[in-house]
Amino acid sequence: MKDISVKDLEKTAVRMRMKVIDMIYKAQSEHPGDSLSAADFVTACYFKYMNLDPKNPCWPEPASSPKPTWTPCKCYASKNGKPKCIYAHTIKGKCVSFMENQCGWHGAAPNQEQYEQAMAELEAQLNNETGRKRQ
Repeated sequence: MKDISVKDLEKTAVRMRMKVIDMIYKAQSEHPGDSLSAADFVTACYFKYMNLDPKNPCWPEPASSPKPTWTPCKCYASKNGKPKCIYAHTIKGKCVSFMENQCGWHGAAPNQEQYEQAMAELEAQLNNETGRKRQ
């Protein structure tokens, strides 16, 4: 487990969400909600709990098992003790007000105005201007 604060993890997740919105807008791709909802989980796994060596991706033990006590995540282990399934309760479109819990964003890309609003909201969260509560 790496030594990183919850606040630093939250900021990393916001930066990840900003990259997601930017890439989806520029590509006019779809499904921003899925990527936004996974940002907290991916950030915690990659930057806190997983044992990774980016310079040596094929090393014998590339990832250690996540802790089953994560909230809101649960890890179901197979007989050899390695995770076979990780269940995470996520919020679709998390941290972008008009995308959060809105199924319509499952197959749509933001327009220019929506892109600018999403980026402004995320930038404000990065700068701790929103007072947004952790969920």
